[in-house]
Amino acid sequence: MEEYKINSDKSNLYITINLKDKNIYDLIASFSGCKDGNCSCPSNEYKKLKNMRIERMENSIKIILEQKDGETISKSEIENCILYTLDSLK
Repeated sequence: MEEYKINSDKSNLYITINLKDKNIYDLIASFSGCKDGNCSCPSNEYKKLKNMRIERMENSIKIILEQKDGETISKSEIENCILYTLDSLK
């Protein structure tokens, strides 16, 4: 099973992170900081966010990133942020 998956459409990125051996509360707290502009990962992509939602699933969390009009959130930058965050929680 993949650790995470990123999909996209015109205005959103959809990230699913599997929770195997991960603390859901630490993950949610870390990613919620990005929503508030207190992102610890080495990226400025959070500045392009119009909205961010985090949904808890049974064995995963789903993060929906909605970009501001006229902005494009970099999938590769978000992937770097995910890896950075997951690594920091080990």
